[in-house]
Amino acid sequence: MSGKRPRVVAGSHEPRRARSVKRGGDRPPSVAVATRATAMTRVSVCRTIPAPAARVFRIIADVERLPDHFPEVIRVEMLNETRGAGCRFVETRQHRGKQMRTELEMTEYEPDRRVRMVADSHGTVWDTCFDLDPSGDATRLTVTMHARAHSILPRILNPMMKRLFRRGIRGHLEAVARVCTTPHSADAKRPVQR
Repeated sequence: MSGKRPRVVAGSHEPRRARSVKRGGDRPPSVAVATRATAMTRVSVCRTIPAPAARVFRIIADVERLPDHFPEVIRVEMLNETRGAGCRFVETRQHRGKQMRTELEMTEYEPDRRVRMVADSHGTVWDTCFDLDPSGDATRLTVTMHARAHSILPRILNPMMKRLFRRGIRGHLEAVARVCTTPHSADAKRPVQR
């Protein structure tokens, strides 16, 4: 066991929890670790948004309202009554003419500071952290995504797709900035499916 890096293992679904050997460092509670090498791709993108941290945080963390703010998000289905850390939901997005369903769990929730969401999809655990650094009427938003592959094909493809992941995160940051700076955009409401 010594000398081997920890590996995220998928054990069940919703998001998949491993049959845990041990937990490691800053990993969220829903992601357990076993000992075996794994491929990990890390992407981090920052942007200063001309809006207070409370508004930026609300746009990111209020998952029930994601379809109101982001046109590619078709619907959000809440899987439990929890809000904040422990919240589980299924997000359906329109991507290249197809609908993609992803189950996510919010594993960290610090109002106006940080949100972390984890999903296990397509052979990879997607661990995405949104860190907010308030500065007067502006907020520096840093999105850091760790993609931990636990099957063969993603171990090969994820590192090659790093540029594509970065572009997707930049696009998301642009959308957050657009929503945060558009008057009354947070007031529109579409129904949430339960």
